[in-house]
Amino acid sequence: SLGVSQTTNTQFNGIMLPITNAGPFNAVYNSIYIGGTIAAGDIPSFGFLRGDNTGTANQIAVNIANNFFYNERTGGTAKQYVLANQCTVLDATGWGANASNYNMFVTPNSTVVNLWGPTDYNFAGWKANTSCDNNSINYLNTDLPSANIFTAASTGDLSIKTNETVCWIINGKGYPITAVNNDYAGNTR
Repeated sequence: SLGVSQTTNTQFNGIMLPITNAGPFNAVYNSIYIGGTIAAGDIPSFGFLRGDNTGTANQIAVNIANNFFYNERTGGTAKQYVLANQCTVLDATGWGANASNYNMFVTPNSTVVNLWGPTDYNFAGWKANTSCDNNSINYLNTDLPSANIFTAASTGDLSIKTNETVCWIINGKGYPITAVNNDYAGNTR
């Protein structure tokens, strides 16, 4: 959990892949929560950021699958993203078709979900322009409240509340990745 109770104009990144990292980079089976309300400002936050805020393209290959990205940060004029391939001029090297799939996206704004190069996209536009996330799902945080999904997002307990009906939205939506057999709690996948 990031950004909870933070009103400063601060960028929060669930997972950040700066240009200096070696690839390929696998981001699989993660739960990311970004919350809080900005008092004023325009600095965005990202569930997953491939970039370093310089505008320089990052060409490290990515595999982003079976993740739950929940970004409900609001306030100011900042845009709050789930995924971003951040660069001034679009460079999709290393982020090919289906590089991101079987994810769950929750955002506070349906018109700005992901960033592809310099362009903001809603969920349908993202899928059409990236050839990614055809098996992923997207909801607004008002339709899928974090208090009904996570045990205690504000303290970092992102365990799913299995007794809540709304949690069936995410149940069984991923696909098996053989290299990861257990979750963080030691439960078999």
